[in-house]
This record gives sequence, structure tokens and C-alpha cells, in this order.
Amino acid sequence: MKKGVIILWTFLVISALGMIAWAVTHINANNKDSTVSLEPLVANLQEETDQLFSEYLPLDFKTENAERAMSLTKKRWYLYTRSDDKTVYWNSNKVNLDSAIENNTEYPVYFSYGDDSYIVFDNGNDAYLAFRIANEGKLHSRVIQAFPELSNKKLVDQNQLQLKPPNTPLTFITVNRESGLYWWFQLVLCIAGIFLILYYFAKDSLVFIWISLGLAIANIISYYYLGTSFKDFYFLTIESFQNISDKELTLRLFIHILGASSITLTLIFLLGKLPSLLESIGQFTLLFFSLDFIYSLIIALAEHSSISYDFEKLFKLSFYSIFSIALLGLSLFILWFLVHYILSKKRTIKKIGIGIVVAVLIFCSVQIWEGNRTISDLWQSILLLGLSILISWGIKENRAKIYAHFIYSALFISILIFTGHKNREKTFLQSFAENIISNSDPRAESILKGIENQLSQEFLTPEDYRNFIFKKDVIESRIKNLYFSNYLEKYELKLLSFGPSGENINENTLYSFEDLNKVFNTQTKRTASDYFYQIASPSSFNGYIAKYENCDIYGHFGSTFIILQPRLVQSEFLYPEVFANQKSKELITVDDYSYGIYYNNKLVSQRGSYDYRLDKQPENLSSSWLSFGAFHHVSFTSDAYDVILSKPENRLKSWLSAFTFSVIILIVLSLFLSLLSYNLLSSEHSLSLAFLPGSSRFLSARIQTSLTIILLLGLLFSVYIIINYIRSGYNENLESQLLTKVKSISTRLQNKIDLDKKLQDPEQRMLMLNEESSTYKVDINLFNNDGKLLASTKPYLTSEQVLGDHMNPKAYLELTRQQSSQLLVQEELEGSDYLSAYVPLFDGKNRVIGYLNTPFFAKNKLLNKQISNLVVNILNIYFLLLLGGILIAYFISRQISKPLLLIREKIAKTELRAKNELIKYNRDDEIGQLVKQYNKMVLELEESASQMAQSEREGAWREMAKQVAHEIKNPLTPMKLSIQYLQRAYQGGPSEKLDALFTKTSKLLIDQINSLSNMASEFSNFAQMPVGEKTNFDLSQVLINSIDLFKRSENTDIISEIEDNITITGDPEQIQRVFNNLIKNAIQAIPDQRKGRITIDLKSKNQTAFIEIKDNGKGIPPELSRKVFVPNFSTKNSGMGLGLAISKKIVENAGGSIYFESNPNIGTTFFVNLPQI
Repeated sequence: MKKGVIILWTFLVISALGMIAWAVTHINANNKDSTVSLEPLVANLQEETDQLFSEYLPLDFKTENAERAMSLTKKRWYLYTRSDDKTVYWNSNKVNLDSAIENNTEYPVYFSYGDDSYIVFDNGNDAYLAFRIANEGKLHSRVIQAFPELSNKKLVDQNQLQLKPPNTPLTFITVNRESGLYWWFQLVLCIAGIFLILYYFAKDSLVFIWISLGLAIANIISYYYLGTSFKDFYFLTIESFQNISDKELTLRLFIHILGASSITLTLIFLLGKLPSLLESIGQFTLLFFSLDFIYSLIIALAEHSSISYDFEKLFKLSFYSIFSIALLGLSLFILWFLVHYILSKKRTIKKIGIGIVVAVLIFCSVQIWEGNRTISDLWQSILLLGLSILISWGIKENRAKIYAHFIYSALFISILIFTGHKNREKTFLQSFAENIISNSDPRAESILKGIENQLSQEFLTPEDYRNFIFKKDVIESRIKNLYFSNYLEKYELKLLSFGPSGENINENTLYSFEDLNKVFNTQTKRTASDYFYQIASPSSFNGYIAKYENCDIYGHFGSTFIILQPRLVQSEFLYPEVFANQKSKELITVDDYSYGIYYNNKLVSQRGSYDYRLDKQPENLSSSWLSFGAFHHVSFTSDAYDVILSKPENRLKSWLSAFTFSVIILIVLSLFLSLLSYNLLSSEHSLSLAFLPGSSRFLSARIQTSLTIILLLGLLFSVYIIINYIRSGYNENLESQLLTKVKSISTRLQNKIDLDKKLQDPEQRMLMLNEESSTYKVDINLFNNDGKLLASTKPYLTSEQVLGDHMNPKAYLELTRQQSSQLLVQEELEGSDYLSAYVPLFDGKNRVIGYLNTPFFAKNKLLNKQISNLVVNILNIYFLLLLGGILIAYFISRQISKPLLLIREKIAKTELRAKNELIKYNRDDEIGQLVKQYNKMVLELEESASQMAQSEREGAWREMAKQVAHEIKNPLTPMKLSIQYLQRAYQGGPSEKLDALFTKTSKLLIDQINSLSNMASEFSNFAQMPVGEKTNFDLSQVLINSIDLFKRSENTDIISEIEDNITITGDPEQIQRVFNNLIKNAIQAIPDQRKGRITIDLKSKNQTAFIEIKDNGKGIPPELSRKVFVPNFSTKNSGMGLGLAISKKIVENAGGSIYFESNPNIGTTFFVNLPQI
């Protein structure tokens, strides 16, 4: 235990010094924006570049170094080589250096691509190396090593670096530093501090108050040092949960909770100094405020933080999800400990009840008046603390109390997290429905803005429209495949053309020119596009409308309206846009939801698997806890719009998932706490024994623990096997489907006439790819023989510089050098992995004219969803089975250990000199053999006991006879000599000396006879020791009487402190005999040359009378301590050595105990404990 405390103190001191050192070294950190030239770094990189060029060049995809050079990307080096103005090697498709190479002649030079910033070097012979210095402004570690002052800086205006020389000063802005190392120091400080506080708190040592004060000061210093607002630092606003990273949120929260816990412990201790009733009121009031704080914190975390607590989606969970729940569990454990501590104090039920009632009134009054809260906001906290009080009050056994609070904590956390997550989900759906109702689609508007000018060119050739009625389908198909593919396929495209006077020139019978013109001019609102307007009034249709004028060289020819209306049933293909929200911290998406949009109770659009009625909204807008897989509907209304969001839901499963994970996390936390308790407190402490495997003394408990561990290991093994099986099967199926699709696309393209020529025409290329993309529901990339991108159905990935315009170098290497006919590659984009299939594209002469690529971006998303659902279901099922298994294990272990318990009870009742019962057990198993051996032992024990009793009786008589003979012989010898001497004097005749001698001899004989009489009385008293008549008497008065008998002893002071009116049951004469003997022995133990001092105390505690009789005598040597209460033993030269043996027997007959502590030459203290009535 002492080692554990020393270790915690060591951690406390080291972390405190670390915090101070960190603060001192960073207190003067430059927080202003900086302008720095990176020329020294560029010079160092230039040396490294020369080494790399010499090591890898010459290089293309046919050289041996081609594959090895790809590993340079791990160090953020990107290598390009060119020949004849063509790129012949690249080691990454994440960057495109062509523009830097083609537009620059001086190197090194800065270069930006997408979110990344580079320094580009060349060797003067068409080889280029780019080193990435920043990603999204975050500097590479080598930049910070070269310029430590930039450690909390971020590169800005990276696009302005384009092709600038290395002496160009770069601008860096200060970012909100997380102070990670500082927080970790404070975290260790708080952990060591809180456990030291609990240790000293349990020992009633005031050291814990100073530690609490130190933690509070450290917290305040952190607040001033970091410079954040008070509300943000202490999480008093919703924004304070959202403006920092998950790591700093969790660490800061951990430190705040431990700091608050230490302050609560200190206040609880200080309130204990008040009168009993005020103490009860103050402590319970503090508990209500503490629990309300934890309650509000859990709800706020689940509802507003960026940490995921959706335990049905495992792959969205993070380390901070687990860590924060463990933190909340620890705070609850500390609170339950305080409840137990307060209730363990000796108070009447009346005072406890008054304290709770008054505390509730104070808590509610303060919260209502100062916090602007209502009773409906407070009853949960009152109920939750009330249940904890009932658990602590109603369960007496400490381990059972720990287990009950463990389950209660898991229920507490899981219910609140489930509630907070549902609130977050409701808020998200409300926002999503509002966006739907507003008909706003920023992604579509951005695409429309990009194509609107190209579309305008389509309407400058009116010859195509003079015979529009015959070419309408062809024109629509061309425009659709060329401009409105992929994401815009969620809209139904309509082209409506009119002549110069507004007459229909096609088969349009839906709308007149006047109707469409009115909508366009009066019922629309502006968007990001200059041509396409959003329809604001859906009285006839909704979506987007654009108006193009058809003109030729002679003037106006007519008008064409383009209408984009949301499809009634929308495809799931492509438009979720996997990478659009890669950097979003939103934890809830609509992927699991279907939704239907109603206008005046008519379905105008829908998406997902739910079957919405055309003229009727779903009726059941709620689901019960016991509904399995039934759709739960949420409705949002605005004006004439109704948005219905629907999702298959099982609330019981959702909550059970949260409960299961809470239990697992709290088990790990409890195991950690048990280990600390085992090392800090005691190996026999209730917390030490509660969760450590094998710590129980009972076989049944160890059997239950073993079976539970076996079930848990079986669960983990089963989950591992099933996950790998599903992942393998899913990957094989997906790979097969993806290869089949890309081969089919390749075959269809190869069957086209004049494919070579069509691929040379950009418009024909896009038409073909979009057509195949729509047919097979995949994205398609087309690369030429050199690995250069020719066309893509997702062109924005390159236009927005998310990817470069070259093929994945590993795929190109495999297809060109190894001549593979098909290839599957795992690629990565924006932090997300995806599967990509490649096949060569052949012309009519079976020559490779390019490469087709179909990426599947949603692979991991779908797979993770399947695995997550499966694992959650398995965990829930196993958890229920585990609960059942624990109950079964309990009954099985009880059945197995029942005979053992019976044997234990019989052995415990076995008495050497009593008749012991045999055990009846009918089975001939291992326990039956044990029972037989026990019965045999009992019979042998009875025989041995009989023989031992006989031997003891004989030995006792011999010892007694020897002692009696010795004690009688001692006075008889001087008696004999005196009589012999008197006889000789008598034979000498009468004389005066004879008379004197007779008188002296007579006196001596009488003294010796009295000594023999006393001796006989002592032996008689010890042998017979009457039980005495037990009565209730005042022990205080009996002790005072004994003190009065010896108060006038010479050279000895007797000091007493006697508590009045202590009543016990026993024989007052025998008890007084004990006191007389102890006081007399104390006086006799004091050396003649020493002033005697005897202290006598009598106190009452816990219905027991405690008597201490302390002297300053010569003490008892340690080697004689075990013989003090043995009959016939004495440390004095006189006496029979029976006094303490008789006293011990009297005290034990009264139901008490007697023992002593002695220090040689310092003194001895005898302790007598007697039960009170």
C-alpha cells in the first residue's frame, strides 16, 4: 500500500513540474501572425533532393526503381519524370505537377494543388521532386523543426504561392493551440491527485484538503493561461462543446470533473464538522447539485459535442467516445462513494429524512430562482439520487452494494446517452426537413453554374430546332448525357421550346409559354447560377427553371425553357457524394432514412425504401419500445409542405446497445479501480475483491467468474471470426461485381463503330461514358496509353484538385509491365479507402488504346454498416446470453459448491470434545470421496479426542500435584527446621531464651500455616471459578471503587478519566476483582526508584465499554508476552501467577476481551473491552 501511495505522489510531483515547465517555455510564445522565408529549409531539402535524384534516376515505369520510388510518398516526396514533353513516371495520383512544370523554368519554386502546398525541385533533365510542406495549412513536422516559432502557426493564402521563388516570404497565422502536452500533464496530475484524495479522505487525514486546493489552483491557472472565455473553458454554452477538438474536449472535461470531485470531497468533509442536522442538510444538498451537474453534462455531451455515442454505428465511435464514458462512470462512482460515506455515519433515520427533504427544497429553490429551471427539469436528478440513497441504505453487504451501483451507473449513463442522441437526431432531422422544404440544393446549383455557359451555346444553332418535333428525343438525350448526368439525374429533365410568338413547336401540351414565362419572371428566386432559378411557388411544379433564347445570325428565333423537377422516386446512385462531407463533423446522416415530400397531401417526391402513398401520409408517426423493425416516422410541416422522414427502428435494441457498451466500458474501469484499491487500500477491501478475477475466497464465486470469462472470450472470438468471414465474402462479391461491370463497359465500348475516332472527340467521349455510367450505375474514368486522364464522369475530382489527372501509379505499373488483363486496387482519397477496378480498352485490331477505371466509393461505407449491425446484434444477444449465463453459472456453482459449503459448515462446527455429526451424501463422485474422508476424520477425531482428554486429565493432575507439592514443600521446610530447633532448645532445659524462641517459632508456624491456607484458597478459586450471578450494574462506579482502594498508595499517582453511567451485564464482584488485580499489578510493576504514574480511562463507543489501565513500570519482555495469561506464570518473585489467568476467565465469561501492549522500561497498558446493554 505504501508503494502505491509513493508512486502516486511521484506522478503528482512530476506532472506538476511538467505543467510548470511547459507553461514557462510557452508563456512567451508568439501569438501574432508571422511572415517567414523558408530559404534555410529549402537549402536543406535541395541537398536531400540531389541525393534522391542520384539514387532513383533514370526512372520510368519500365525501370527497376519504379515500384521502390512509390514509397517516397510516405515521406511526402512526390517524384515526376518527363520525356518528349510527356510525363513518363509519377509516384502518386494525388498531385499533378504538369502545370508547374509547363509554366515554369526557374527552380525550386512553390506550388499549390488542392489543399496542399509544395516546394518543387528539378534536376535540369526533366526530373522533378515535390516536397509537401503543408496540408490544409497545417505544416509538416520538418518545417516546424526548422522553424520552432511556427509550432502553433498555419500557412494561409497558399494559392498565392503559385510558382513563387523560395525567397518569397510566407504568411502564417496563429491557430488555437490545443496545448496537448500541457493537458496530458494536468490529466496525470488530476488522476494521481484524486486517488490520493480518496486515500487520505478514507483515513480522515487533512492532507487531502491541500491536494484538492492544489488541483483547484492548477485548474484556475490553466483558465488564465489558455486565454479562453469563462463560459467556453467550463462548458457553459452549447458552442463550447463544438469549438474544440474531441481530444481537448475530453481531456478538459476529465480535468474539470476530477477537480469538481475533489472540491466536493473537501466540502463534504468540512460540512461534517457542523452539528449533525446541519451536516446532513449541507451534504445532501451538495450531492443533489453534483448529480444534476453530471446529469446535465451527459445530456450536453450526447446532444451537442462532436463525439459519437451512436453505438449502433461502431465505425463512427472513437477513442474519445470510450474515454468520455469511462470518465462519466468514474464521476458517478465517486458520487456513489460519497452517498455511502454520508449514510455510514451514525445518524437517526429522522435526521437523514429531514436532511434529504430540506436539501431537495434548497436545490429546487436555487435552480428555479437562479437557474430559471422548472420542476420538470429537476425531478430526474432528484429521483436518480434518491435511488442511489435507497441502494446504499437497503443493501448492507458492501460488495453487493458495489455491484448494485455498477449496474445502476450503466443504466444511468446508457439512458441519458440514448436520450441525448435522440435529441440530437431530432434537431438534425428538423434542419434537414427545412432544407428540403426550401428546395435548395447547393450542390446542384454549383454544377448548373458550371455548365450554363456551355448550354447557351447549344441554342445558337436554330436549324436544329426548325424541325424540333422530330429531333426532340435525340436532342434531349444528347443534352442529358452531356450535361445532366450523375448527380443531376436526381432531377427529371424537360426541354420545352416555343416559337418567336410563343407558339409550341413541339408536342408540349403541359404548359403554355405564358405559364412558363410567368413562373420564370414572378415565382422564382435567384441561385448561384445566372440562368437557373429556383421555383419558389410549387403550385404547378417545383425544382429549377432556366430560359434560353434561341437565336441565329438573323435574330430571335424562339425560346427554350429547361425545367429540372425532383424525380418522384429517386435513385440512390451517385448523388450522396461520398467526399462532399468528408471533413464534416456531423454525426448523423440521412443515409438510413427514407423521406417523402407532400404538397397539399399529394406526394411530389420521395427517396429510400419506404413505400409512400401518393395521396396519403403515413399514419403511425411513432413507434413503441417493443416494435422490431417497424418504421418510425417523423413529420415536419411548413405552409403546404409536409416532409415525412421514415426509418426502421427498434428503440429497445438502440438502448440495449448503449447499455451493453456502457457495461463493457465500466467493467474495464472497475477492474482498474479494483487494482488501485488492492495496492492503495487493502487486498481485503470490498472494492479490491469486487472485480479482480480469482480474488474471492469462495469456490462458487471463482466458478462464476471463470464461466463469465469463458463466455466473454467466446464472444470476442466469435465476433472476430464472423467479421472476417463477412468482410471476405463481401469483398469477393464486390470485386466480382465490379470487375463484371467494368468488363461489360469495356465490351460495349469496344463494339462501337469507329471507337478510336469517337474517343478523340471530347463531346463523344463524354456522351459514351455518361451513357455507360447511367446504365451500370458506376463512375467511369478513361485514361490513355500514357496513364493520362481523358474523361471522367466525376470531373470535379480533378477540376477541384482532389485528385491528379494521372492513373494510380501502382495500377499503371501492373497493367503495363505485368500486362494484366484486369486489376483490383485499394485506393485512398480524402482519408477514405475505396476499391477501384482497371481493365485495358482495345480497338478493333486488338491494340490497347486506353484503360477503363470504375471506382466504388461506397465500399467501406456499406461494408462497415453491415459489420456494425452484425456486431451490435451479436453483442446485444451475447449480453442477454451472458446475463442468463451468469444466472445459470450462479445456480450451477451453487449446486457444485453446496456439498462443499456443507462440509465447510460442519468443519466450522467441529469441536474436539463434542459429538460431531456425519455428512450424508449419496453420490460416489469426487465430492462423495471428500465426504467419506470427512466422516472418517470425524470418527477418528472423536477417538483421538477421548484419548487426548484422558491424557490431558492425567497430565493436568500430575502438573497440579507437582505444583501443589512444590508450593506446600516450600513453607514446610522452614517449619520443620524451626520445630527441630525448638526441640533441641527444649532438651536443654527451661530458660528465658526458650520462651522467646517458643514465641518466635509459634509465630513463624502460624504465618506458614496461613500461607498454606491462602495457597489452598487460590487453587480452589481457580479450579472452581463460580460463574456468578449476572445483573445490570454501573461499571463506572465499580471502577471508581477499585481506584479508591489504591489511591493512597505510596510514591504512586493514579489519574483517571471515567465516563459516567456506563451499564453492563455481569457479576460486579468478579469485575471489581479484575480491576483490583490489574491496578495492584500496575503498582507492583513500578520500580522503587521511579515515581509511579497510573492512568485509568473508561469510555463508551459503539455499545462497547473500553477500559485502559496504563502504568510507567518496567514493562513485560517480548519473549514473556505469550505466557502472561497462562496459570502459574508470574513476573514477580511472590504470588501464585493465577491472578491474570483468573481475570481473563472472568472477562470472557462477561462476553468481553482482555489484552495488553508493553514496552520494556516504558510501561504496560492493559485493555479490557466489555459489551454494554
